[in-house]
Amino acid sequence: MTAGAAMAQEYQNSLTLYGLVPWVDTEVTGSGGNSANSSAKPGDIIDALDCTYMVAGESRFGKFSLLYDAIYTDLGESGTLGGPFAGQTTVDVKMQLASAALGYALYEEDGKLLQGYGGIRVVDVRTDVGLVGGGPVGAGFDARIDKTWVDPMIGLRGRIELNEKVSLGGFASIGGFGAGSDISYDIFGGLEYALSDRFSANAGFRYMRFDYDGDTADLELEMYGPVIGITLRF
Repeated sequence: MTAGAAMAQEYQNSLTLYGLVPWVDTEVTGSGGNSANSSAKPGDIIDALDCTYMVAGESRFGKFSLLYDAIYTDLGESGTLGGPFAGQTTVDVKMQLASAALGYALYEEDGKLLQGYGGIRVVDVRTDVGLVGGGPVGAGFDARIDKTWVDPMIGLRGRIELNEKVSLGGFASIGGFGAGSDISYDIFGGLEYALSDRFSANAGFRYMRFDYDGDTADLELEMYGPVIGITLRF
């Protein structure tokens, strides 16, 4: 019975449902060199958002953890076209991220945790940029990216308990390295408040960036904004 109780204390699962209504900056460069840029604020995203879901979790046993994270978003934006054919554009973005990583506690003592992790992130992006009208002769421009790639990634997670209820936490990862995207970043920092032994509320700020060179177009995509979520531990 004692061994079973010790194992129950070492093994723990957590599941977090969260929302992110971000700023989104997009630049798509076509094979001809023209580029389409758009920037959407949270209010614009709410108007343009078709569907989204976000979930993250951890399964931990002792010093080892299995980490996973999934994001899906479907939205339409409008912006301006760069280059000689300046005009209005429409930018439709559908993106799905699915990450899985193995973590190891490098340091854990007195309410402090430092964890290193490494894994993969599957990125599925469908971006369609079209020129509504512009240029002296109303010339058009079209750039599409419909790609799925896999990025290796490495990162660090940290946590500091300020008191019995409140803790600071965050993570930072870097990936791609030319294997999928050229480079990718994912950074988060925030506060967590324990509502009970099983439930906690959290809030913070998350920043993601992906630079990808495709066969017909190149993509630079940034998403950043406040995050609010709730975590269940079991």
